Amino acid sequence: MNQTLQLTDYIPQYVSLYYVDYRDDLDEHEDIQEECIRSNNMEKLYEKAYEWYEEQESSNMHDYLEETRKNMEADNLAGEFEEHEDEIRELIYDRNDSDPVKDLIRNSSVTNFFYSLGVEISGYLTGCSLRGESVAMACHKVRRALHLKKG
Repeated sequence: MNQTLQLTDYIPQYVSLYYVDYRDDLDEHEDIQEECIRSNNMEKLYEKAYEWYEEQESSNMHDYLEETRKNMEADNLAGEFEEHEDEIRELIYDRNDSDPVKDLIRNSSVTNFFYSLGVEISGYLTGCSLRGESVAMACHKVRRALHLKKG
């Protein structure tokens, strides 16, 4: 029998290394959201999420490894577990279907985003209308950038 196939028989088919409570969100972490928007990727958010859930991941991995070890010991394969523990760990990671970042985003009430139109609206500063052009002209520039018709 193929060794990998034999190992997969002892590992749960569905694995969740992370659990994000429905009350956990990114609402108080606008700085991370802004950094992700500015860099145009979610690397910083993934780093933070894995930092926040590192202990949970470690604990869950330990539980899955213990469950697998016990299942293999029941079939007199304790030596096989010790010999292939790294492979078993990788198989558990491969079967992990949880993504803490997706869950945090889904639980968040505010989703910030930034889209540059490549249009400069002159004179607009911190909510004060000190424009050198009319509001109608500014709206016209935005509509033109988005290829929208008036009305």
